[in-house]
Amino acid sequence: MFIAKKDEATGNLMMLIDHLNGVAGLSKEFAEDFKLCNQAFVLGYLHDLGKYSKEFQRYVNGENIIIDHSLAGAKELIHRFYRDKDLYPISKMLGMVITGHHGGLLDLGSNMDIDNGSHEAKLKRDAKNYYKGFGEIDESLIKIHYEEINSKLKITKDNKNKQDKKALGFIWQMMIRMLYSCVVDANFIDNERFLGLFGKGIYKPIKKMIMDFDDFMIKFSKDKKKNSNVNILEKRNEIFKKSMEAANNNRGLFTLTAPSGAGKTMAALAFSLKHMLRNDLKRVIYVVPYTSIVDDIAENFKKMIGSINVLEHQCDFVLSDENIEHDYLKYDHATENWDIPIVVTTNTKFFESCFSNKSLILRKIHNISNSVIIFDEIQSIPMGYLNPCIAVLNELMTNYNSSIVLSSSTCSNFYEYFHEDIKKKKVDIVNYKDYDEVFNRTKLSYLGEQDDDYIIKKLKEHRSALCIVNTRKHAVEIYKKIKQEENVFCLSTLSTPSDRKEKIKTIYDLLKNDKKCIVISTQIVEAYMDLDFQYVYKSVSSIDSIIQAAGRCNREGLFNIGEVFVFSPSSEDAKLNNDLKNTAKYGEEILKEFGSNSLSSTAIDKYFKTKHDLEFHENKLDKKNILDNFMIERQLKLNFKACSKDFKMLESNAYDVIIGQAPEDLINKLKEGIISRESIRQISDYTVSIYEYEFKMLYNNDCIEIINELIFLKNLELYDDEIGLNIFDDSPSESYIL
Repeated sequence: MFIAKKDEATGNLMMLIDHLNGVAGLSKEFAEDFKLCNQAFVLGYLHDLGKYSKEFQRYVNGENIIIDHSLAGAKELIHRFYRDKDLYPISKMLGMVITGHHGGLLDLGSNMDIDNGSHEAKLKRDAKNYYKGFGEIDESLIKIHYEEINSKLKITKDNKNKQDKKALGFIWQMMIRMLYSCVVDANFIDNERFLGLFGKGIYKPIKKMIMDFDDFMIKFSKDKKKNSNVNILEKRNEIFKKSMEAANNNRGLFTLTAPSGAGKTMAALAFSLKHMLRNDLKRVIYVVPYTSIVDDIAENFKKMIGSINVLEHQCDFVLSDENIEHDYLKYDHATENWDIPIVVTTNTKFFESCFSNKSLILRKIHNISNSVIIFDEIQSIPMGYLNPCIAVLNELMTNYNSSIVLSSSTCSNFYEYFHEDIKKKKVDIVNYKDYDEVFNRTKLSYLGEQDDDYIIKKLKEHRSALCIVNTRKHAVEIYKKIKQEENVFCLSTLSTPSDRKEKIKTIYDLLKNDKKCIVISTQIVEAYMDLDFQYVYKSVSSIDSIIQAAGRCNREGLFNIGEVFVFSPSSEDAKLNNDLKNTAKYGEEILKEFGSNSLSSTAIDKYFKTKHDLEFHENKLDKKNILDNFMIERQLKLNFKACSKDFKMLESNAYDVIIGQAPEDLINKLKEGIISRESIRQISDYTVSIYEYEFKMLYNNDCIEIINELIFLKNLELYDDEIGLNIFDDSPSESYIL
């Protein structure tokens, strides 16, 4: 009798052969979406072969010994095919799924490696004697399914030697990640089931979600008729109708480019639900530029199709890379696998997951396949990572049955970076230039350099006014100087999502009832779809950010004209980091050249052409050389671990701090180590994201405590309901934090 796991609480035993069959079966089921099911079955079947060793059986029965059981399956796979010149290198690459299934995907390395942590080096270790397992397992199942793999590589007899080596390497790495994700998620779920922790959500069928969405839109449209300009309503309805028509197309690349305020968010969801039904897709992944936007978008989607069907994923709560293998079993049941109809997440979370090597993060990647993936404001993807990001999207459409929607309030032609064969079939849902004039509800003025006192003086003159600045510190400083006025609010990511939702509800009500309302905010405010001010003041920044700010001004066309004032702040609190300083510089140049026409399609075209040309000529579209980590040359190059370390859209690590306003019983459970996916989802509503230097400052001053790899605010006086977490006393100059 061979044991895979023992439940210390109950004494129950998981039989090893049952575990291997369970993981293999689930892996196969997950990989059905992209036709790698047979290969996924084999890797799932072999992943814990090393547990047949007598050393592991002693360990699982309580002996204090260290045993690496993730090596045997990879060695056995290679052993079976080492004489086949075609299958041997494939067996070695597929074996990476097994050697990394706990600690994360390794770099492949070379056959000269001995002890440098690579996959090749690990293969040289002693796997212990696992051969007693051959009395239980079915050896005939250990295969390499060459046809499945070649279908992804698009290799035929005619083109076998003509493939681009870097492109081929990227296809291979994506295939390995997807197979890895299937095996890891299957392993997690099989463990969860054994421990009684697994609970698969019961979600509405797609047809029921569409019915609920239609019911919501009927009521929503009636409300809008009372509070919106007729011409604007007509054009929004036209865009909505075009989105529904476009949903009948086959999977592929779509663009949804319309001015701010044109109803793109709802149109995109309407498209996605119908497109899912038309193409038998499984989920919608709605990707937004910033963490601060996730909660509002998700909240709106929940109203449209029901809370149970929507996940807002902005926190992973994985504190340190070093502890990830040690805490694998502790946190497996708390990590996300995106097995839900609608996921709302961020660019950073989406793409860093795609390029991570960590098991807890890669668990969800297979569920990105067979999806509609919408990128809200696609132009916000950092140019320095553009090439690797587009490479992922090309692969998802080519080999993993997904549709991509590039949504934008600008006429930036991001589709130009995609593969030629994908671009040829691109569908433009709407054309920006058809709606440019209709949604031009504002007059724009550039004020040049201004200090805070001038901006505050102007804000006090207005009944409804919004001031958007570029840093959290600047927002707090302006708020402190004006907060004595009636109905003044400060919005930033220093507040928890729970507090932001309460503030936004109050702001909506004040604006709806024509009451005085002044809001000081970071770019976070651009997420909230129905905020509508007569006057907007905006710190100079990129043109696309100014467009978003203008979208909160006279949004419904109820004022004769709304006014947007862009200014260059003189305050030290407003200083930007180098990258964002450059985009603000490009934006300021457009403002000086085009003046009140700076938001026209001509001005926008020039802004993006200037920005993209500079980045392209300086070879910054892959500034970390991410794509160079994956090449199929004379020597295979698959650097998963190195790539994961380098691919950081946010150069500074972010840390999620749990604030004490969360329910006491929830905090107590987390501190006691009672951690589940549901508790992590609940606590994310009471967290504030901070950067590394802020984390160190709070830690060094004994303001936070770390319990079970989670960070809790210890000094509760640092959190203020009005401004959120106060981290600015004696702190260094911050970067652009939303």
